[in-house]
Amino acid sequence: MRPPPQCVDRLERAGTEQTMTIQIELWALITFLAGLLVAFFGGVAGIGKFILAQMDKRLEERFSSQQAKFTEIGAQLSAQDRARTASQERWSTQFSGIDNQLRDHRDRIARLETAVKAGPTHSDLAGLHERITGLGKSVSTLTGEFQGANRTLQLIHSFLLQGGKQ
Repeated sequence: MRPPPQCVDRLERAGTEQTMTIQIELWALITFLAGLLVAFFGGVAGIGKFILAQMDKRLEERFSSQQAKFTEIGAQLSAQDRARTASQERWSTQFSGIDNQLRDHRDRIARLETAVKAGPTHSDLAGLHERITGLGKSVSTLTGEFQGANRTLQLIHSFLLQGGKQ
């Protein structure tokens, strides 16, 4: 049997050399190493959990930021959709007004075309021009004849007023 470690230490100090022997039993070593291993894996698990918590926190922040942006974009799209609908209604109203005006113009043009078809043609107008020119010549001729007749009547009248005396 060996002396207790305190005694061994004193005995060895008495000699020239000092040596210290550490003696560990196998199960104590295994228990110690298992404890270290459990502590290491516990530390790794704790660090992993911390990292995952940080990643989850960042992902949650990103998600909430994206959700806010999505809500904002949805509101903008809704406003743009309302503006587009109002613009479509305004254009539809304007186009229906233009369609009504075109319909009215179409009706008026149809009436004018009917009236033009019933009116005189170019040859009819040429005939009218010739007749009016002939009528003008006849009126000129009659005017000349009436002036001659008027002159004759004035001479007769003056002859009668003078009593046939010259």
